[in-house]
Formats: sequence, C-alpha cells, structure tokens
Amino acid sequence: VRAESLNAESRTVEAVISTDTPVPMMDWERWELVPEVLRSEGAQLPSQIPFLDNHNRWSTSDQIGSARDIKREGGAIVGELRFASSADEQWNLVREGHITDVSAGYQVLEKTFVPRGTTQKVMGRDYIGPVNVVTKWKLREVSLTPIGADEQAKLRGFDSAAVPSEEGFKM
Repeated sequence: VRAESLNAESRTVEAVISTDTPVPMMDWERWELVPEVLRSEGAQLPSQIPFLDNHNRWSTSDQIGSARDIKREGGAIVGELRFASSADEQWNLVREGHITDVSAGYQVLEKTFVPRGTTQKVMGRDYIGPVNVVTKWKLREVSLTPIGADEQAKLRGFDSAAVPSEEGFKM
C-alpha cells in the first residue's frame, strides 16, 4: 500500500469500493449467472456504512470498522476504510500488503436486462447481452475479502512490490 493511501496513525486506507466492471452474479429471475454492471451514477451513497469481514453480518464482531468519505470518481465508487481498534488481525494483513481486495454489498433498486445477442443503450452506453445493468442501487456495506468479485475493487495504491520495513513502507 502506498504511504499516501495507508495512514498508520488513523488506521485508515483508501479503497476503490466498486467499478463498472461486469461481475457474474446470480440473476434470480432467470436462475442463471448473468454479468452485472453497477453504474456509479445510479448509486445512493450513505455518509457512513459498515466495514465488514468478508460480507459476514451476523454479529457485531463481524464489523471491523466503517467506510466514510464515500464518493464517485469517474466510473468508480471510492472511500476511506477505517479499522476499529478490535480489528488488529485484518489491519495487519492490509498493512503488510497481504490483503488488497474489497467487495461492495448493495441493494439493487432498478436494473435493465439486456438479452443475449442484443445490444441496448443504457444510460448513454451500449451494452451487449446478456447483462444486467444496475441503474439505481444503494451501497449497504463494504467488505475486506481475500478475493473480490470486481477485479478493479482494491485498496488504493496497492503495490505488490511495497515491502514493509522498520522505517515504514518503501516503494
């Protein structure tokens, strides 16, 4: 993680929470996996949401912090992840560069299905089916996860060559 993204004093790191990268998701209306695109301009962004351990939401101990300062940047949703004092294990895995992925937990409010073999313009962009284009959605949580579905959703500035040292992180 680049020094300008990770702040050891405040136990925070910036993250790309979601992008418009198509992600295979279960379409319960069709009972099949269909690529799904989250359009950032359709997102409802609360001022603060839970930061969870791998989408676990059954106990308050599953919450490892909060995500704040959530905003749109181009086609992405970004925010600052704040680690709770009780989340030392997760914080150390991130600080040491072992975990880089995050995943958005969201509620779909409106979507457009583009059938297989057709092209349809949705929110000014052409999509080739099959695809679900989510045009209105609510961000509910962000999770730290070993392998995120959206390959572009990462802790910001992660550099696999970054090596922790006693002086901090070197690039």
